[in-house]
Amino acid sequence: MQFTETPTQPFGRMLLDITLENNLGYKTPLVFRIMKLLRDHDYLPEYGGHMAEVALEEALCNAIIYGNRFDPNKKVHVQVFGEGTQFGIIIEDEGEGFNPENVPDPTDPENIYREHGRGILLMDHYMDHVEYNQRGNRICMMRARQTEPDPGAQPP
Repeated sequence: MQFTETPTQPFGRMLLDITLENNLGYKTPLVFRIMKLLRDHDYLPEYGGHMAEVALEEALCNAIIYGNRFDPNKKVHVQVFGEGTQFGIIIEDEGEGFNPENVPDPTDPENIYREHGRGILLMDHYMDHVEYNQRGNRICMMRARQTEPDPGAQPP
């Protein structure tokens, strides 16, 4: 995870550019749509792209819950793009952002049963590159094309 003053901009072909209302009910259909889009453009295998799906789910939840604080007047902007052997997803909320020092370390034994901080850890682990703008309300996640299913994935 890194914070940058010059955030990565979409590159290559724009696959999806959408703004949605700040409602958790829209998250799951959007995740399904994005995953299908990534599979259709051969960035993910037909099945077994669960790690990318988890990272996407976590980023959207963070934007809606922590970024926009469930405020129905705020929006979440999502861009999905790709070029060659790499795809990217940008998610930006209208919240005040966050400071990583305020997020409990989920690997610390005293935080083992806490619910906060794991999403950031998972996104960092599952994606090749994760960066935030300085404000902390915009995440860009990038990953190389995945040709094989995640380890342990079974065909549907």
